[in-house]
Order: sequence, then structure tokens, then C-alpha cells
Amino acid sequence: MSNTTTCRLKCQQCKTEHEYNLHESVNVTREPELREQLFSGELTRFKCPACGWTGQIWYPLLYHDMQRLFMIWQWPPNSLPEPVEALRGEAMAGYRLRLVANRNELLEKILIFEDHYDDRVMEVVKLALAVQAAKGSGRLIGDWFYAGTIPAEGGSGEMLKFEVLEEDTIYQTSAPRSLYDQLEAALSDKMPPEKQGEWVRINADYAYSVAKACT
Repeated sequence: MSNTTTCRLKCQQCKTEHEYNLHESVNVTREPELREQLFSGELTRFKCPACGWTGQIWYPLLYHDMQRLFMIWQWPPNSLPEPVEALRGEAMAGYRLRLVANRNELLEKILIFEDHYDDRVMEVVKLALAVQAAKGSGRLIGDWFYAGTIPAEGGSGEMLKFEVLEEDTIYQTSAPRSLYDQLEAALSDKMPPEKQGEWVRINADYAYSVAKACT
């Protein structure tokens, strides 16, 4: 089941303190409504009872999908949670365990796994697209996030959607699914295998390391 706890938060605007019920973990197989609350922002939103200020609250949050066999932990960058021996048991065979630094990464990772993609390959896809986009400007632009799929023009195949966040602006772009398929085939023997029970960060740094190993 999902776990909640109560803490006290100080409003960023009026500085008054109030109790806040936060979800330390959510099991969306048993409580699917929590997934929708997470994506809408309701799950991690704080509204000050005194002044009405509203904002998103960051804290370590574990997302668990038992049906699709993955866990994603929103966890502080440059650190790792304590090892959990139970994660190495037979019940966890086939699970993908990921660490993410923020809400955008968390939502993206959920979409990638729900759409049955390998997030390791998807990070390399994003790097390839960012490098291609940078040819005109001479620099890598923004943070790239997978945002689902759309039908290709003419109804043949599908396109991968991406949102590019640069400062306060969000750009949308797409790429053919075939790019993912090509990179998946090319990287099949170059990526280290998954280790059961190990939390890992699969992000842009990972994509750079894979690209470097291929050169």
C-alpha cells in the first residue's frame, strides 16, 4: 500500500507553518487514482490555508507499479538510498529500479515504462536529437523529456513526442519511432545489463557515457 506521513511546512509567501500530509510512497497498482493525482500535480501540491499561496513540494517519493514491474524513487541528486536486501529476492525479479532528481524526470520515466520503452535507449535518443538540434546554434539546447507518441503523417507508424524545456519556455518536437528502433539494435551489446536490486540513475550523463563507449 501507499505510505503517508504528516509534517509541518512553512509557506514561502506568508511564512506561516501548517501541517501537510505527504505521500512517501505510492502504489499505483493498488491505488490507481494516485497516478492521476501525481500527473495533475494534486498529489504534491501545497496550498497555504492562511494566504492561499500554492506550489509544488519536493521530497523523496517512491512510485511503485507492480503490474509493469518498476519502481522510481525521486531522490536527492548525488546520493543513493540505503540498500534494501528485500529488493534482491525472487519477488523482485525483472523489476527496474530508478532514481530521478525531480518531478519532470519522474513523470517522464513513468511514461517511458508505461509505453514499453527502454529508458536507457531513450536517453541516447534524446542525446542524438539534442546534438542534431545544436548544429545550428553550436550548443545543446534545454532539457529534453519524452512525452508520449502520436501517429505519423499518413497513418503509417508512430512518432515519439518530446518536450524541450529551456528556462521558462517549452518547445515541442517529434522523431520517428524508427530512430529508437535503430539505436536499440545498435546498443544491444554495448549497454551493461540490469542488476537486480540496484537503484540506478538513467539520465543524460548515462547517455553521454554510452555514446563515449561507442566511439
